[in-house]
Amino acid sequence: MMQLGNKVAWFGTSGKGSFGKVRLKHRELFFGKAEEQASMQTVEKAYSTLQLTIGWLRHAEAQKLKDAIQLYFKSGASAIPRIQPILELVQAGMTNGKLSLKTDNTSTSRFVNQFGVEADDVPYIEGYVRNGANGSKGDIHVTRDYIMNNRFQAVRTFIHEATHRFANTDDFGEQGYMHADGSDFRAPGITAEQCLNNADSYAYFCMAMGYR
Repeated sequence: MMQLGNKVAWFGTSGKGSFGKVRLKHRELFFGKAEEQASMQTVEKAYSTLQLTIGWLRHAEAQKLKDAIQLYFKSGASAIPRIQPILELVQAGMTNGKLSLKTDNTSTSRFVNQFGVEADDVPYIEGYVRNGANGSKGDIHVTRDYIMNNRFQAVRTFIHEATHRFANTDDFGEQGYMHADGSDFRAPGITAEQCLNNADSYAYFCMAMGYR
C-alpha cells in the first residue's frame, strides 16, 4: 500500500493472470480491504465479460447476437467488423499494464464532477475519464456506490469508461444512454452510425452477451 496525500493506491495483479497490474486509487485516506476486493472483482468481471463477448462475435448467425446488435447498435451482423476492433482495443488496454481504476466516494445525490467540482446541482455521474492534453485519457473512475453495492452496474460503468479510455468512443447525451435495465435508449434519435461509436452501446452489449 502506498499513501499519497489524501489518496491511497494499491498495486495488485489479477489472481487469474489474465491482465497486467491494476492500480487502485480512492479519494479518501482510508481504503479498506472490502473496497480493494470489490474493486479488483469489478475489473476481473469486466475482463471476463469482455472476453466472452468477443468470443460471441465469431457466431454471426446466433439469434442472441443478432438481437443484441440490433438493440444496442441499430445494425445487423454486418456491423461486427466495426464492433470487434473497439472491443479488442479495450481488451488490449486492459492487458498492457496501464490500467488504473479510481473509486470515487460518491452517492446518488452528490458527486465530484469531471471538472473536480463537488456540487449537488450536477447530474449524477456513474463514472468518467478525464480528457488530457494531446488526446490523452486519465484514470477510469467508477462510483463507490456501484463498486460496493451493484456489481452489474459497476462492471457496465467500467466497460463504458474503458471504451472511452482505450477506444475513444463518445457519448451522445440522453439519446446515447440506455435505461438501467438495458431495454432501450433513454431518448429517441440516435443513429446506427452514432451507436457504433457510443460508449453505452458497447457497455450494455457486453453485459447482454458476456456478463455471467
